[in-house]
Amino acid sequence: MKSGFGSADYVLYVGFDVVGAIEAKAEGTLSGVEAQTAKYAAGLPDDLPTPRRPLPFLFESNGAVTYLTNGLDPAPRGRQVPLRRHQRHHRLRRWDDRMGAGYGVYGESNVGPNGGLGNFR
Repeated sequence: MKSGFGSADYVLYVGFDVVGAIEAKAEGTLSGVEAQTAKYAAGLPDDLPTPRRPLPFLFESNGAVTYLTNGLDPAPRGRQVPLRRHQRHHRLRRWDDRMGAGYGVYGESNVGPNGGLGNFR
């Protein structure tokens, strides 16, 4: 992230574009984390490709519970979501396709490094 914005545990790719950030915490810890991921959304370095700034998809997870703040929602807020490994990138593409950014141009098997998640410190 840019200086002063902290370090995201992971960034989420769809194709070759960064579309979100993930903050991973120890089980039982999620209090106040939504503000932390909001900083990551605004602090993406200029040299990383993304079709939308600030980043629209912000996840907070402690391994047992996962929250998503969908910045494309008219009233974005953290909502608990069940994440199934095979649905993650497909769901994000569908959400953003409806908003006109066109993530769907990438092949289904082309979801970025490490199956869609890239470690970024």
